[in-house]
Amino acid sequence: MTVLEAARRALDSGLLCDNCLGRLFADRSFGLGNAERGNGVRVALALEDNEDFERPDGMCWVCEDECDRFDWWAQQAATAVRGYEFDTYQVGTKVPPLLEENDRLLREDAGMDSDAGEPMKREFNREVGKRFGERTDTEVDFERPDILLVCDLATDEIDVQVNSAFVYGRYRKLERDIPQTEWPCNECRGTGLKHGEECEGCDGTGYRYDESVEQLTAPVVREAMDGEAATFHGAGREDVDARMVGSGRPFVIEIKEPRTRDVDVDTLESDINEFADGKVEVEGLRLATHDMVERVKELPASKTYRMDVALEEPVDEETFAEALDEL
Repeated sequence: MTVLEAARRALDSGLLCDNCLGRLFADRSFGLGNAERGNGVRVALALEDNEDFERPDGMCWVCEDECDRFDWWAQQAATAVRGYEFDTYQVGTKVPPLLEENDRLLREDAGMDSDAGEPMKREFNREVGKRFGERTDTEVDFERPDILLVCDLATDEIDVQVNSAFVYGRYRKLERDIPQTEWPCNECRGTGLKHGEECEGCDGTGYRYDESVEQLTAPVVREAMDGEAATFHGAGREDVDARMVGSGRPFVIEIKEPRTRDVDVDTLESDINEFADGKVEVEGLRLATHDMVERVKELPASKTYRMDVALEEPVDEETFAEALDEL
């Protein structure tokens, strides 16, 4: 079956917009949009039949004129993300079952395979996404975008998912009795209450320790990025009663739903160290990606301990070495 033969059968099924007609032939003539394909097919049919060219007048039975609203959806999406800083995005679409069924029936009426051309959803994602990117001066990312938008054609609503931002660095713990992450009280399970009264095990705080490396660093990053919450990811962990010195331990702080992403890491590093007040120190901060969390988690968790030992009496080197061998 030729393109024009399939187009005639499709047009016999009812009134079609250029997008829905052209979408049947989306795998032909790359460099054209579906609306251009649809219009081109109409022109070709008019020339072949030597008839006056007429534009379709009325509602498309397949998409119910949703294809006329690409610009509207793009503007709604741009409005929905105001206040968020982002560089990359992805647009998705929830197409009502009725419209998906119409799209299927159109191919059936045209005598074409069910997977001919491209689905309505894919065209929506591309056309709305392209317009959204132009309005916001951002780039599409199909792997892990900063922001994901889903257009619900049934409700005219847009769901915005803001993906996390990440900051990588290394920390040194300069005081003992500080855990790496928040340590909920075992007796009250972090509630601060036991049998309706203040938990004696944690004095009502809900934590076994008043401070942690997480609590001395993550809040500063969360505030700088104006996020909803923060999660601390460390490359292994040291004992609570041990310090962490040397070159420091790698970590990543994940910020959920950040409104700001492009922060000055030098200023952030200084602010964290000031907030930690000499208990914890960070260095080498840089913006990172989700992949860095996995890399940090996969780092070897080996530890090297250093101890200061005071002896009551002088010990010669040979005796000392023999004692170490027995440990």
